[in-house]
Amino acid sequence: MPPTWLIVTLMALCGTIVSLQHTIAIPMLPSVPETYGVSTDDASWLVTSTLLVAAVATPVVTRLADMVGRRRMLVVAMSVMTAGSFIALLGTFPALIAGRSLQGFATALVPVAISILRDTLPPARIGTAIGGLSATLGIGTTLGIPLAGFLQDMAGPLTVFWVAGACGALLTVGALLIVPDIGSRSPGRFDFVGALLLSMGLAAVLLALSKGGSWGWAGPRTLGCVAAAAVVFAVWAPLQWRAPNPLVNLRTAVCRPVLLTNLAGMLITFAMFINTLATTQQLQLPTWTGHGFGLTATAAGLAVATTAFAQVMVSPFAGMLIDRWNGRAVLLIGSVVTTVACATRLVVPGTVVTVTAIAFVIAGGTAISFATLPGLVMAAAPESESSAANGINSLLRSVGASLASATLAMILVSLSVDSGSVPIPTARAFDVVWVVAGMCALVTTFLGVFLPRRSPVHIEVTTIDPRRNALAGNETTFPAPSNSPVPIAARRARNLF
Repeated sequence: MPPTWLIVTLMALCGTIVSLQHTIAIPMLPSVPETYGVSTDDASWLVTSTLLVAAVATPVVTRLADMVGRRRMLVVAMSVMTAGSFIALLGTFPALIAGRSLQGFATALVPVAISILRDTLPPARIGTAIGGLSATLGIGTTLGIPLAGFLQDMAGPLTVFWVAGACGALLTVGALLIVPDIGSRSPGRFDFVGALLLSMGLAAVLLALSKGGSWGWAGPRTLGCVAAAAVVFAVWAPLQWRAPNPLVNLRTAVCRPVLLTNLAGMLITFAMFINTLATTQQLQLPTWTGHGFGLTATAAGLAVATTAFAQVMVSPFAGMLIDRWNGRAVLLIGSVVTTVACATRLVVPGTVVTVTAIAFVIAGGTAISFATLPGLVMAAAPESESSAANGINSLLRSVGASLASATLAMILVSLSVDSGSVPIPTARAFDVVWVVAGMCALVTTFLGVFLPRRSPVHIEVTTIDPRRNALAGNETTFPAPSNSPVPIAARRARNLF
């Protein structure tokens, strides 16, 4: 097997290039209507299409990874993203939307990569490695806007797709050569009906969140999407509960450790995106407002990009704390830091330095929290379902990001003043935004308190019945007894989480 450091490095690079896809198209949006002759609402599909495909693909790809092999689905996800990057270079608006849609498919790669790390690393290194991989989500998302803006200014708006395609091709080859094809697999058939219904429900929810601002939150299309999602999920949930091989194991999803961890992930993601988006907007507001700083888009992007260094710095440290203590304790540390930093934002006098410094601290707090989530989920879910379980956690974090964007837009628009050209958010609007972000971090802290101190670790032992071995070689799987030698390793792994 290749050196573990090489596998960890490859997974981190894959996570970074995938997370970049969420934001690299944002600097293009202002120029798309004029370049391609489309409306502003049509141009927004550059972001919406990626979000929708990511939501649909994540539970499907992660379930297939548990069934047919994680290495195989990792290669598939990277290949689809690479193909999408090159399709976007064809130069037409439909090709651009198609390419961005395929790029969203790769979002499912991250939970699959986390499961690969669990399969290949010794228990003593899992916490640190997963912490580093989790950090790539925030790092890529934060660096996407300034990096894409720089490439657009230097070589044109489509340059980002050349870079994404080239990196994707190299990482796909690397995955084929380096990643071992190991790990347990979940038996059974793929749940096509469950996948279809879940895709429809998620698409309706995220369409309402992403388009509610332009359609109107009380408009018929927004309410229609919400109603359709409610009906679809009302049908989907009972079917999943009774299905012999469900796409999403609801019995695992509703157990206390997994449920609380998923909710915590959604809320802390909300706080992270509020931090990035609100800080960027306030730094660019005119100085005559009294609470803006008049920075250019490039300068504001560079200021916010410093938060990526916070995530780089604290994530390995968070992983070491997880190895030393447990995921629950580290989650509490991260959420408390985020809560205090959001509260500080309300009382500290606003300057470019203080705003950027507090954003730096919030990014560090959310990165600490992110590092704990995969381990907490995997400690409570069976090994054969680890990709799917982390896929649901990743999906709910995407929902948290969408909620953050929609909530921020709604607050800033509703608490704004008319400046003659465009509405300007008031100082009170940003205060409300930070109160909401702080409340989400505070609720995450309460959820962490109710997490078990030691999550259950699911261990299966495969034994051969000697009475049948001579005839058929049949294998039977039993739970490991408490006094067997196997739980010794399990007890060591349990200390990680």
